[in-house]
Amino acid sequence: MEEDGEYGYEPGISENDEKSGTKAQALIMVRYLGESNGVHSVQVGDANVRQVTSCKLPCEFVKNKTYVAGTLVKTETMRAAEGSIVWAVMQDIQNGELKPYGKHKG
Repeated sequence: MEEDGEYGYEPGISENDEKSGTKAQALIMVRYLGESNGVHSVQVGDANVRQVTSCKLPCEFVKNKTYVAGTLVKTETMRAAEGSIVWAVMQDIQNGELKPYGKHKG
């Protein structure tokens, strides 16, 4: 799903969610920030809290940076596990399905 330059990804339902009667989760809205020196970046969140995830193709591992009020508060590296949202986002980038935020036609 695309809206105003952001792309929506639906998280899966956990076993605990199912037991509590949850049928769907809110979409995670992602902004593709583009590519710089072979590194692709996406952002989740805006304003006070945001997370920027970056990788070089084929994106086996990603680096997550969490910012609060513009200050970097946490950096971690993780595997882009097949089936995860970050994996799906990076697959879409590799397949040319995402346009950089602010450069879409709408």
